[in-house]
Amino acid sequence: MKVTVLTLSLLLSSSWPLGNSQTRQSSGFDRALSTDAPLSFALLGDTQRTLSIEELVLGREQNEQPRRQLMESLVQEDIAFALIAGDLVSWGNDDEWNYFDGLTATLRARVPLFAAVGNHEYFGNDKVALDHLHRRFHRLATKHWYVLHHSRIALVVLDSNEVDLPTKKWTEQKIWFQETLHTLDNDPNVSSVLVVAHHPPFTNSTTTSDETHVQEAFLPAVFQSQKVVAFVTGHAHGYEHFIKQGRHFIVTGGAGGPRVKHRMGAKAKHENLYTGRDPGPFHYLVLTPKNERLEISVKGFHEPSDLEAEGRARTVDSFQIPYP
Repeated sequence: MKVTVLTLSLLLSSSWPLGNSQTRQSSGFDRALSTDAPLSFALLGDTQRTLSIEELVLGREQNEQPRRQLMESLVQEDIAFALIAGDLVSWGNDDEWNYFDGLTATLRARVPLFAAVGNHEYFGNDKVALDHLHRRFHRLATKHWYVLHHSRIALVVLDSNEVDLPTKKWTEQKIWFQETLHTLDNDPNVSSVLVVAHHPPFTNSTTTSDETHVQEAFLPAVFQSQKVVAFVTGHAHGYEHFIKQGRHFIVTGGAGGPRVKHRMGAKAKHENLYTGRDPGPFHYLVLTPKNERLEISVKGFHEPSDLEAEGRARTVDSFQIPYP
């Protein structure tokens, strides 16, 4: 079915209006972090709207209200910045990027917003789609991989779209990743490293599978690193938490894309530490660096009635990761 959706989407791409308006650089995209910002920061994934063809052919949910409610909750968090692990939009055209601009406007007025590149950022005309992305996220205009430093945490952000990157760029990124982890291992100012990408190396999703290209390209360096404690992704629209060789693998794909079901119980390929309802909650992660550990709260809801006063999402899961 994935092939069917992609094929039909490509056939329709020429009829999707790109509009005549020039995309403007808006405040809050990609700006420098403040030195006196709060300690906590947020990670989330897959804010895109459901494509009409997904909704009509596959019957996937369209989550307009929950997506906006989640963003309204996120705006109330005391955070230094937010980072979206890909699939910001469903299609790389004017309409979808303008929608994203409106969705994130209040958040960006408060804190910087960063991004990893998802597969949907490449949908449509490549030049137009990437131009939209690069106009907003300037650091992505040169390379789709970078490092953010916050407190004593380093976030290494990758582009996991092997099929969309030229082979030379994919190889360049792999070498950069290995060298960067080695450098961070030897940096006394860095306590722990988080890797952020779009495609999950491990998932129990019934819609997508383990991404073997991510496993092969990045996990050897992750497992060799002394400081990588977590690998955070989106793409599979739900919340999952695995531990492999002492590293945490977190799927946070619940920011508005159509949620999916997961293999549970004996059918699960991997032991999911989160045992809540399936499909999982609409959610985001709030991560707080402490002296000797990283505290992670998963804030979310299944139904609007689950929200607390003033529309704030509840803590649906929480855990700690000690620094190495």
